[in-house]
Amino acid sequence: MAQIAAHLVDHVFPKVPVRQWVLSLPKRLRYFLHHHHEYISPVLNILINAIESQLIQSSSNGSNLPDGCRLGSVTFLQRFGKALNPHFHFHCCIIDGVFDKEGNFYLANFLSPDDIQSVQAQVRKRVVRLFQRRGYLNSDEASDMLSWNHGSFSLDANVRIEAQDRAGLERLIRYCARPIFSGERLDCIGDKLRYILPKPTADGQIVLLLKPFELLDKLSSLIPPPRGHRHHYHGVLAPNSPLRSKIASFANKEISSAPFLGGCPASTINCQEEPKMEINQKASSNLPPNQSPEILAEIQDRPKDKKQPSKASLFRWAMLLARVFEVFPLCCPKCNHPMRIISFIQDEHSIRKVLTHLNEPIQPPLITLARGPPEPEFNYDQSYEFA
Repeated sequence: MAQIAAHLVDHVFPKVPVRQWVLSLPKRLRYFLHHHHEYISPVLNILINAIESQLIQSSSNGSNLPDGCRLGSVTFLQRFGKALNPHFHFHCCIIDGVFDKEGNFYLANFLSPDDIQSVQAQVRKRVVRLFQRRGYLNSDEASDMLSWNHGSFSLDANVRIEAQDRAGLERLIRYCARPIFSGERLDCIGDKLRYILPKPTADGQIVLLLKPFELLDKLSSLIPPPRGHRHHYHGVLAPNSPLRSKIASFANKEISSAPFLGGCPASTINCQEEPKMEINQKASSNLPPNQSPEILAEIQDRPKDKKQPSKASLFRWAMLLARVFEVFPLCCPKCNHPMRIISFIQDEHSIRKVLTHLNEPIQPPLITLARGPPEPEFNYDQSYEFA
């Protein structure tokens, strides 16, 4: 979660406004998306195309944009709800504007609630027709779903991150890429597990009391299928886009903005220009008050292991901990200076002495032997209760 957010903020998203689009579908259609992952891409393409059309219309400002303008988005697939229930929905982090084929950026104007409702209506109509063509909805069911007020479709686009708020963008991406449940909300009460919900459910429930096997049963139904992507890239941020490298080069760099199309207020970014480097490439707004950016720069600039592959998506664990918990693990708590590894203790007598001084166990934990394979004559169709 933290590594994905750090990678997208530092190496993918340019310094432009980003808006979150959240799409929820009716329960009947969520079932097909949850159990049949081959329907995810068609529904997601419908959503991205509808949003792209609206962004092009909002970015034109009454003028004609060049042909072939594309958006840039990263979509996260979430299969769970707040009560550990199956709830498939989409979280799309979309750049609030479009790019032309030359890499110029056209900032979208203010999106009104009517614009969002228009996108929602298009998505609802196309998605219902998609499932009708696939044979999962007949004509009467499709007509009834389209005749409802919203058809149980919900599209929210009220969260917008400004261009300079990189820390806010990173928090948003962490939220979109969050795991199924939070370990901080889970504790043990007797022979049951208590999970505190982030907010009350529709019936007012705020706590889940589950047996260990009940919790495992809920979590097992929310695990994504094997070899399935949890987030998707579209538009200029897609891996095969010819503008991907140019757009991504403006992550954490100062960009130029100027009037376009005869002085209209739509801002542009020319990706052909030489980017201006920011003073501190890493976001320093998350630093603790007693730490200085020089310590972060010194830890970041330390030479890496030559055997380790050099990739932009690889982050040191110390940097990730500093960004998440706002604490530098390699910084001395007494003098606030960076610490360095002096040596590794490998002598058994010295290790036992250190562990004894720290009141830590010196014997390794017992490892339970693996069980044998299940008996073939065991009847799996029947349910059994174990004491």
